[in-house]
Amino acid sequence: MRFLRRLLRWIGMVLAALTTLLVIIVAFAILPYLQLWVSRPPTELRFNAEAIADLPREALLDRLPKLGTFQLREVLMVLRSNTQAGHLRLAELLATPAALEPRLREAVVNCVRTDQYNEAFAPTIHQRLFTIAGDTAVALENRHAAVEALGRSGKSAELHIPQLESLAASDPQALGRTVAIAISRLRNTPVPERLVDDLEIARRGDYVGSAIRAIGEFGSAAHDIGPEILKELNPLGDDTGPCAALTIALIGYREGIPELRAALHCPTDWRLVAAAAEALGRLQSKEAEPELALVARNHWEPLVREVAQNAVDSLVGRHEYRKPGQGTDCLEYDRLFIDQLLKAHSEGWYPTKDEIAREERAKRREQLRVAWVRLISPPVRVVTYQSREGTLGREAWRHLPRHRIKFAGGLLLGYDEGEFGAGLIFVSKAGEARAFPMGNVTQLVPWNDGVIALTTEAMIDTSRLYFVRARPDGAPTVAQFMRMPNRTERCTVEASGALNFYGRLRLKTNGELEMLPEHSK
Repeated sequence: MRFLRRLLRWIGMVLAALTTLLVIIVAFAILPYLQLWVSRPPTELRFNAEAIADLPREALLDRLPKLGTFQLREVLMVLRSNTQAGHLRLAELLATPAALEPRLREAVVNCVRTDQYNEAFAPTIHQRLFTIAGDTAVALENRHAAVEALGRSGKSAELHIPQLESLAASDPQALGRTVAIAISRLRNTPVPERLVDDLEIARRGDYVGSAIRAIGEFGSAAHDIGPEILKELNPLGDDTGPCAALTIALIGYREGIPELRAALHCPTDWRLVAAAAEALGRLQSKEAEPELALVARNHWEPLVREVAQNAVDSLVGRHEYRKPGQGTDCLEYDRLFIDQLLKAHSEGWYPTKDEIAREERAKRREQLRVAWVRLISPPVRVVTYQSREGTLGREAWRHLPRHRIKFAGGLLLGYDEGEFGAGLIFVSKAGEARAFPMGNVTQLVPWNDGVIALTTEAMIDTSRLYFVRARPDGAPTVAQFMRMPNRTERCTVEASGALNFYGRLRLKTNGELEMLPEHSK
């Protein structure tokens, strides 16, 4: 009997221990999400796009400029709803005697442009925009916006060119230049004023690379836009620098050769080096041959070496570049990289059972690490951010971190939301959160009295390093530091302080990136 009581007591203790362990595991799994649910943003930062869109026009105009960039876009998309009435209501926002705030005006133009309209109701929208553009009671800035929307409406507005010309003739002082640019867009002619305006719009909308590529399609007819393209020959932009380098060659702007030669020595952006090498080859820059040969011998990225060697060969007639329109007109690096991917795919790779098991164990460890990061990190409800115009704004934040590291008396939190991105947040000792836009953060690692943030862009095989430093007042500064080859998500810290990427690349403490010997050929 005594033995039975002891056995029951022992069984009870085991069950209690198991129950406690189960409760801990469940709490460990759900607490971060409970924390996210509880930490709702302040009332003034909450919004419902449909409710805002239902406001009367004057109340809507009062509310829209106060929204964050993404909130504004969402409300305007609800307003548009791909219906004639929706597009007309958007157009009506321009019909005011007071000029709309620039950010709102541009957002309205982006949404009201008719290239996605149903052809059945596009003429109605066009006519309303014409009426707004010709109404002298409407603010001149809003009239320009109406003309711009017509010019960016694609083929559906091309039949209205005579009406646009009539509009300009009726008020040449106010509308002449804007109408000329709109007509150039509709006819797709390389008028320099139009191309400069396209670049300015692209800079505000953050799609400069595609705008530059479109200019390159005009070939030598767009030669005079060369100085504007040179302004974009900078490293670490999305694809802006490489696109600018190639476009300089496509439009035959030989005056840009000195800048292209300087780009060959860029230490932080290997794609820009490859693009500059190809551009110099296309421009037959004999004076750059020694530098191209040096890059072909010594650059750490094999594909850059190949592109540079092709440029050297082109100078002596051993290599011929594809002309725009013949197959792909992208960088040779892109073509070579795609070939490499296709080759790897055709050869195939099938993991062994041991490799699958190791990968599963690694995933479980990563899940535990992320759960722990979320448990011990402070909830972030609101973040401040800096707009392109330099102004500070506040937005609600509804994400959970995957990475954390102590920094400048506070915390750096890294977020990874897949396709939707997320970025980096600094939480100060006082609990204030500052957001720094970038791709998905895959790792935070100390380096050279600062922190390196590794980032990737969802669905794109590209990675960047950002370097975070602390100013004397403790506030962080974040700058793009280097573009990495392909998709680089993790690194290890060597005893010297250098960062080792998969045993393939090493970022030394002096900032140099080198290919490790076994991968250098």
